Amino acid sequence: MTNSNSFIISIYNSRKILLEILQERGFNITKYSNFSITEIGILLENNQLDMLLENDNTKKKIYVKFYINKLIKPQNIYDIVEDLFHIETILEKKDDLMIIIKDEPNDTMMENIKDIWVSENIYVSLVNIKRLQFNILKHTLVPKHTLLSLDEKEQFMKTYNIMDSSQIPDISFFSPVSIVLGIRPGDIVKIERSSRTAIEADFYRVCKIY
Repeated sequence: MTNSNSFIISIYNSRKILLEILQERGFNITKYSNFSITEIGILLENNQLDMLLENDNTKKKIYVKFYINKLIKPQNIYDIVEDLFHIETILEKKDDLMIIIKDEPNDTMMENIKDIWVSENIYVSLVNIKRLQFNILKHTLVPKHTLLSLDEKEQFMKTYNIMDSSQIPDISFFSPVSIVLGIRPGDIVKIERSSRTAIEADFYRVCKIY
């Protein structure tokens, strides 16, 4: 693929939006902020677009892998996981791996992601670069989603006398909001109603992978 101006601009926009989202999630973006479009073009030429960020409070890391010059195949996903989690051990199971790709992931790829989670408890997400040309969390039709901490999750279950998470309506692991927020299976999310006149209270969803 030729590195056209429009392609470089799409990468620039995706990094900018993604860093905005990751900063909201508590990750330190200092190392990767304030890059110009020209600098992004140079990073692309040298295959240096990948980013490794850490949350200063929780010490959780996220590795953002740009795989956008060609179509990704299932084996590529397994190879990336093998490199980052097992060979180079850059990431641990508490960390996230986000792979930016040029098209929407197909059913086979989503099954691969599910298999990696079920068999290894490793979190991997695939994001179409086209979906990072805007911040979905700021869309007027998308209500605010807040991931509950372990303590908040326990209190929620106690308050509503919920014995098992199967009693809670679900949100898909593969939903666009789940992906950008790094929501894992079993996590509970509070979703705030956007209407100021809504009589009903906020609602909750548990993440499930299927």
